[in-house]
Amino acid sequence: MGTNDPAILTTLGAAHYRIGSYGEALKALAKAERILSDADKSPGRWTLGFKAMTLHKLGRLEEARNALEQLRELCKEEQFAEDMDVQGLLAEAEKVLAGEQP
Repeated sequence: MGTNDPAILTTLGAAHYRIGSYGEALKALAKAERILSDADKSPGRWTLGFKAMTLHKLGRLEEARNALEQLRELCKEEQFAEDMDVQGLLAEAEKVLAGEQP
């Protein structure tokens, strides 16, 4: 992972999640989160969504629930309330954490 771009790292993490490479997904997402934190920025909605699902798949259920709750709070913001992509991500994460197939 030679990049320090949080957006690229989040995309990489999402891709690893989709193919079932959960350890690699978490590494990429954690690095994106660290970079954002170092810049005094909060993790974005995509980082949180894929982090929640990845942590769940890795059996880290409490951490997964915490990330999902952060995503839920973010999705309440006006700018995301009508964003169907973000709402779809939230719905997928909720299904994964509930043990359902998304």
